Amino acid sequence: MQPNDWKIEVWPETATTGMHVGMPKGVKVTHIPTGLTETCNTERSQHMNREKALQKLAMRLVASET
Repeated sequence: MQPNDWKIEVWPETATTGMHVGMPKGVKVTHIPTGLTETCNTERSQHMNREKALQKLAMRLVASET
């Protein structure tokens, strides 16, 4: 898996969350060669959401190869 194979998009929190409104939180990761996508917005941190989405997508890619 090459770094250029990933497209990462982020979106801001909703207005109901309070203090951190407008801060990027949700993450959508797309594996460009296969078109598989994974989203995550369960963690408080954009970085943690990105890591979770990448892990889930990597597991799906490995499962699809077998």
